[in-house]
Formats: sequence, structure tokens, C-alpha cells
Amino acid sequence: MMSTLEAHRLRGAQNALIVRRVNDALALGCDLIVSETLYKLKNSLRNFQRKGFEIVYDKEVYTGGRLPLSGES
Repeated sequence: MMSTLEAHRLRGAQNALIVRRVNDALALGCDLIVSETLYKLKNSLRNFQRKGFEIVYDKEVYTGGRLPLSGES
């Protein structure tokens, strides 16, 4: 998993991380490399696409508040 601190965004850090991860994966013999990002993170999505990644599926992600544990009300 990777992320770039807000203060360091738009400086090329994510591109460098993508390149490093792909090169490491290739050196280890991987022939399939996957990643996830959100559509709302437009810069992130573009960075992956510029590096040759393609969108192959959409995944819905849900968030919510804390659910009570068993026995709690």
C-alpha cells in the first residue's frame, strides 16, 4: 500500500513510487501487476494510466459509522 502526504503531492512522488513498485515486481518475476485508486482522485488515476495501467473493473466502496459489537446497544 502507498500514499503521498498531502504536503508532498503534485511533486512526482506517486509517479516515482509507481515506477519503483513496477520495477521491483518485474525483477521478482511478476507478470501481472494490479493497483487500486479512486475515481475522485483524478491525479492518481491519471498517474496510473500514464504508466500503462488500465481500468479493468469498478468496485463500490462503502463507508459508515461504528457498528455496535455483539451485546452493545
